[in-house]
Amino acid sequence: MVSLGYQAALERLVPPLALRVVRVLDLHPRRHGRLNYGFDRIRLIAPVPAGSRIRGHFVLKEVVDRGPHEIMARTEVTVEIEGGGKPALVADWLGLTRFV
Repeated sequence: MVSLGYQAALERLVPPLALRVVRVLDLHPRRHGRLNYGFDRIRLIAPVPAGSRIRGHFVLKEVVDRGPHEIMARTEVTVEIEGGGKPALVADWLGLTRFV
């Protein structure tokens, strides 16, 4: 098994799953921009063997009003390995959305 560094593991696991997230705020007619604010509480729990199938679960946990034209969304991300007993990754994903 090849051991990936922390950053490499995130780059391989999160972006493919993030592209599949339904973005409800993108449908808002006054949405001006969205910023990936990063991750909070990232835990890499189990290694993902090469060739394994993974599945991502995304749960919107909190939306905070940051002023008249901004909101911050916190989404819980869990990456599971098919047939695995525990998740590969658990994190909170932060996103900032601005409105005009």
